[in-house]
Amino acid sequence: MNARRDGHGAIRANRGSHWCLLAKRPQERPTGAGAAIGAAASSGRRKAQIAAVTAVMIVAAASFSAGPAAAQQSASPADGLRYRLIDLGTLGGPNSAETQEFPYINNTGMVAGFADTATPNPGNPEGFVFHAFRWRGGPVRDLGTLPGGVNSFAIWSNNAGTVAGLSENGRIDPLLGIPEGRGVLWKKSGQIVNLGTFGGHESLAGYINDRGQVVGVAANRKRDPFSLFVWGTQTRAFLWQKGIMRDLGTLGGPDAVAAAVNNHGQVAGSSYTNSAPNAVTGIPTLDPFLWRHGTMADLGTLGGTYGLATAINNRGQVVGQSNMAGDQTAHPGQPSERRGGARRDLHGLDRVRLLGEHRISITPGSVQRPGHERECQGVRPEGLRA
Repeated sequence: MNARRDGHGAIRANRGSHWCLLAKRPQERPTGAGAAIGAAASSGRRKAQIAAVTAVMIVAAASFSAGPAAAQQSASPADGLRYRLIDLGTLGGPNSAETQEFPYINNTGMVAGFADTATPNPGNPEGFVFHAFRWRGGPVRDLGTLPGGVNSFAIWSNNAGTVAGLSENGRIDPLLGIPEGRGVLWKKSGQIVNLGTFGGHESLAGYINDRGQVVGVAANRKRDPFSLFVWGTQTRAFLWQKGIMRDLGTLGGPDAVAAAVNNHGQVAGSSYTNSAPNAVTGIPTLDPFLWRHGTMADLGTLGGTYGLATAINNRGQVVGQSNMAGDQTAHPGQPSERRGGARRDLHGLDRVRLLGEHRISITPGSVQRPGHERECQGVRPEGLRA
């Protein structure tokens, strides 16, 4: 959760573009859907209008029959493959594209995102009402909002077709003066489920795994000058399952954010470790964490006071980013271990490998910091791009 956003979470950009799908063809035979290329939730203020930049998704081969909206084909000089560019359309308005982070495509070829409707946005005279959508060939399907809500957006989908995101609920947040947002699920049937909050006025569902476990952030009622989502109250990481929202706690500070959950229920995210702002960042120290079996483990940083965990796979491998000492530079990185071997300090720089100019891999045995003993899975950096 990185980018600063306006409103519920969208970055403004140019107007007038649509989501596109780039489906790959080997020679003349149509193919398509496969590995997901998509996004995570980002921190920030509520969305006033959909930002519009052209988004293109590249889909790996796997027997997918795309809808009739093919725009063009072109040969790939790299591998001889042909591609079909599919305009997913909108919900009646001019836009269905925002940033390179959205929309999201799952392993079955279903796309989740959000798009303009034809209705002017009452909260933004220059924009349009925007709704979450689901697409699997043909027209995009409007997923709607909670009762009384105006806008909604989708962030993630599991392979069963359940979509996670946010919907307004028709109420005004008394602290922010803007419509309240609630983390929601859209079931495959189209039913929308309100995940609730911890007593505050805001929440956001950012990721759902194939077991139906959802992670995200929710506000409580405790005032917090360093609220990670600028909600005015503490921002707490949650794990939602079968109707129950669980507060995952923190690393000692007031706020935490859950970024992703794997199919084993292990959660990666970030948490304040204290309540004292640092001179350079202006906020308390923020460290990445791994939560499992009820315990939140501090993964540490590369010497800076700001670190994020942004993704976790089913092997328990976590990736993210960390400021370097002095908080003047930041590198994406991977806390990890070698199987066997003695416990080492995560900050052992003799074990840090720089990948290109920015990517790093940290490869101690098991990592340990005072008061936060834990084990992290082995990691290999192959496949990362600088």
